[in-house]
Amino acid sequence: MKVLITGASGLLGRSLFDNLSKTEETTGTYFGDKVEKLHFLDVSDKNAVESFFEEMKPDVIIHAAALVDVDYCEENKDEAKKVNIDGTKNIVNICKKYRRKMVFISSDFVFDGETGPYNEESQTSPVNYYGVTKVEGEKIVKENLDDYIIIRPAILYGNDEGCKDSFITQVLKKIIRNEKVFADNKVIKYPTLTDDVSKAIKKLLEINARGVYHVAGEEAITKHGWAVKIAETYGFPIEKMMPESSLTKAKRPPNVRLENSKIKRLLMNFSMVKVDEGIKTIKNQKGCIFKLIYSLRPDMLLINQNASSFRIEVGKALAREHPANADIVVPIPESGIYGASGYSEESKIPFYFGLIRDYFTNKTLFEPTIKMRNAALDKKLIVIPNVVKNKRVVLVDEAIVAGTTLAVTIDKLKKEGVKEIHVRIPSPPMLYNCKNKVLEEDAELIARRFGNKKEEIEEGLRKHFEVDSLRFLSLNGFLSCLPQNSEVCSECFKNRQKIKIIRLNDVPDEIRGKGSYSIKRLFTESLRKNPDNVGFYQTTIPPKSKVKNHYHENLDEILYFITSGKVDIGSEIYEFAPGDMVILPPGAPHEIFAEDKEVKLIAVKLPNIVEDKVEIF
Repeated sequence: MKVLITGASGLLGRSLFDNLSKTEETTGTYFGDKVEKLHFLDVSDKNAVESFFEEMKPDVIIHAAALVDVDYCEENKDEAKKVNIDGTKNIVNICKKYRRKMVFISSDFVFDGETGPYNEESQTSPVNYYGVTKVEGEKIVKENLDDYIIIRPAILYGNDEGCKDSFITQVLKKIIRNEKVFADNKVIKYPTLTDDVSKAIKKLLEINARGVYHVAGEEAITKHGWAVKIAETYGFPIEKMMPESSLTKAKRPPNVRLENSKIKRLLMNFSMVKVDEGIKTIKNQKGCIFKLIYSLRPDMLLINQNASSFRIEVGKALAREHPANADIVVPIPESGIYGASGYSEESKIPFYFGLIRDYFTNKTLFEPTIKMRNAALDKKLIVIPNVVKNKRVVLVDEAIVAGTTLAVTIDKLKKEGVKEIHVRIPSPPMLYNCKNKVLEEDAELIARRFGNKKEEIEEGLRKHFEVDSLRFLSLNGFLSCLPQNSEVCSECFKNRQKIKIIRLNDVPDEIRGKGSYSIKRLFTESLRKNPDNVGFYQTTIPPKSKVKNHYHENLDEILYFITSGKVDIGSEIYEFAPGDMVILPPGAPHEIFAEDKEVKLIAVKLPNIVEDKVEIF
């Protein structure tokens, strides 16, 4: 599917572009300052819109371009009409002429906020001119098209890197400057994470949905309350968060609560994140260590760290931790260049470009299928035979995710007569899927096949790729290359599973029972009536043996200890006494072992342990 996103440089547009481009052929436009990878387009220029469509020939147009500053629209109605109404009409006409699907991004401001909650059939009644332009845009779409989706979000927030400062960034900048933060404490808002909206649109497109859909946050909060949560999440005092009743040029609806029941009925398991969780997600996205080693442009900064300098430093640290007896250091272009240069400088092994890249091929991590990735990689990577033949090569890349790039590269090098291959990765093994929407939540992580201990993973991958050695930089070595007290998200590298431990000593005497007293309390009624969903096992582990490292892809697991025991969960050792319990989420690698005495326990495996059922004591 070929997708065109107008306004891809905005807060929602950028999220849509990042999300959809991982699986679809996606083109985005901007208006204003030039944005890398996007194309300039003035949607109010009818001829330009037609020419651009004829060049790109998309199957779907997501129209996110708009003037969204409510006060500016109130004072500049002609300009607002030109962009928000006439621009929408131009996109609608193209979709009508060429029979293309259109997704129109509307707003909760189509309602007056006096008589909510509002469903998709509620009567629109805007109280400001921005709302008027969105109502008119919806009308144009409905009257001219059959195949359309209209999305009504509430106030949006998200990762605003490269965009106009969002409310979160505005608050943080004032806090850092030690200023008071005045925020409205009267109008009720329903903050909506852009990633939730883009995820909803992607799913709606996948099922070829049509019609109007509300996609809005469900937590009512004023901007003052929101500012307090921002300060708390980032660890700042809240004393300077000052409530006020804001005076605005355009009237604001006091409380627009949108009902999400329609989209929830259509999309199974769809939910909106709460404000606290959304703020944490953005914090982790902005401090994502994976972006620092992979997707961030080398000259750009993250947490005040230059990406290229960091990549060089981790390369040096890797050479100190894992030297190799080799003739040359060769990077996988372009991601491995800086790490390889650092490794070469520290090890004194010469740096050579034994591989070059076809610069007309994009990054392959985000190709939607393995077949497409392999084809792209075969085209992308070109070996220089006279550089690598009969050489002992240190091969450097920034990370191993699915392992596709490394496998293709190793195969190409072997065909050109390389003597030895020593793989060096200047980052730790990636063991955990990203929950912060930087990478796909279900991305394949090849390291997980071989356990959760670094040495086991290295040996397993060495055999898998059939190379002479393979080493990762340790997590401590990796993080030591960052500035002191850096706030980064490194959850994909370390144990961050939300395990729940219940100690028998913490259980009140009056509710203690015998045997598996608490396991039974965790079962929901539906699970009791449907025993096929439950696996209940009693396990005995002999002395000086273990249950090898493993994880369950789609099941939670409860371990109830009859005797004392130890469990390695994500490289952290936990000790359990008789009667203790641990609840493991799906995908949490764990290894149970007995030392001098046998370990007895009960293991219960079941889907979706409800959080409020876990909090029983």
